[in-house]
Amino acid sequence: MNRKRAFWIAVLLYLATFIVGIGIAIFLGTDLTWEEPISKIHWIWSIMLSVLLAGLFSMWYFKDKKVKSCAAEGCYLGLTFFAVGIFFDLLFLIPYLLSGIGDASALVGHYKDIWFWVSVILIVLTPVVVGGWSDLKKKK
Repeated sequence: MNRKRAFWIAVLLYLATFIVGIGIAIFLGTDLTWEEPISKIHWIWSIMLSVLLAGLFSMWYFKDKKVKSCAAEGCYLGLTFFAVGIFFDLLFLIPYLLSGIGDASALVGHYKDIWFWVSVILIVLTPVVVGGWSDLKKKK
């Protein structure tokens, strides 16, 4: 695994999904103050676009000739996506909550939402599929 490449691609994926999430919220008129739960349609759009982005960024990762294309490598990349996402969420959200601006219970509700975990699982599994598919494609 090229850890440095995986880390930077994960950072860029995090930023891209963050921007897309804000765009979806603006488009759908979603309240971004955490006072109301995110609507199901918002989750569905977010998940679809996040999985698409995870697939594109995974393909970018596997373009490097030094990186072995396989499902196991994809699993490591997916776990890197997860770790970087959690790290940046904590990095940005903890100061937000400590400042007294944010509502901790609403934020916890966001992370308890089943749709959040569906999106996490799909984003982690996407590079596994891309890596496995790339491996099969190379073998043909």
